[in-house]
Amino acid sequence: FIRPENIPIQYGGLSRAEDVQSGPAKPASEFSIKGGEKVNLEIEGIE
Repeated sequence: FIRPENIPIQYGGLSRAEDVQSGPAKPASEFSIKGGEKVNLEIEGIE
């Protein structure tokens, strides 16, 4: 199993080349949402 944060973005993962230079990887979070439920997500670092 390879974590998404260790897979480069061009292959569908969450890792970017500049992330390797900026320090250790930050863990990804995972959670479940029930059908019909509305959730607002705030994602930092995406432009």
